[in-house]
Amino acid sequence: GHNRTATKEPGEANHAGIAGGKSVWAKFTPLTSGYYTATTGGESSFNEWSTFDTLLGIYGGPASNPAHAALVPVASNDNDPSGYFNTGIAGFYASAGQTYYIAIDGKNGASGDIRLLVSPISEHVYFAHAMPLNGDEHTINTSDLIATAEPGEPDHAGQKPRYTLWYDFRPATSGTYEIDTVYSGGSRSDHNTFLAVYQGDSLANLTEIASDNLQSAGNYDSLVTINATAGQSYKVVSGCAYNSQAPLLGPIGLRVRKVEPLLND
Repeated sequence: GHNRTATKEPGEANHAGIAGGKSVWAKFTPLTSGYYTATTGGESSFNEWSTFDTLLGIYGGPASNPAHAALVPVASNDNDPSGYFNTGIAGFYASAGQTYYIAIDGKNGASGDIRLLVSPISEHVYFAHAMPLNGDEHTINTSDLIATAEPGEPDHAGQKPRYTLWYDFRPATSGTYEIDTVYSGGSRSDHNTFLAVYQGDSLANLTEIASDNLQSAGNYDSLVTINATAGQSYKVVSGCAYNSQAPLLGPIGLRVRKVEPLLND
């Protein structure tokens, strides 16, 4: 679709708190409750992305009365948090059977072709819902196709956040641990990844312990080594690392192993 001939309606909000002028609307009614992401950008190729600077607004409200005054803001976004793209992306929780109204507007009246993608995501994209990893050894196989970033999330390993997953690692014994993004069976990720480890109880109160962003040809995995204390919480975040090119997404693992500490000569 496109918004070249669109206008705003009387009483319509400024989506993401910014004046637009050429909005179009979509409806989304999930069959199952869960976390979802809406984006005006694609997953990989720029051919899948909206062609203009978009504003994204997601609203709930009674389906029998979708008047602007009855809509309740759920989530919104101006620019992609990576800082590289002018498309929007926002995560939100949706209840089965409830209708959500999604507005796509052009920032300062911009217009062009629209791509809107709504997809289920993991709850572990949120710091507060980090996946518990209790014990010394862990192997997780997942995908950053089910990821997004949340407001206030810091840069990780020099990368702006966009597709991130969080884990709460609490070792049973003190020692030295290696954490990497290797997928199942020791196979390599097929796209560039980053990895960071923090301590802290909120996004605003994080202390980095270690981070890595390997970009060598043929090896896109990241690896950090930390000294961890039994029972303490270490917040681990992994995701897709990219630059001004469209991100490549797909399988990404998380592997935690206790190792012997390196000895000084």
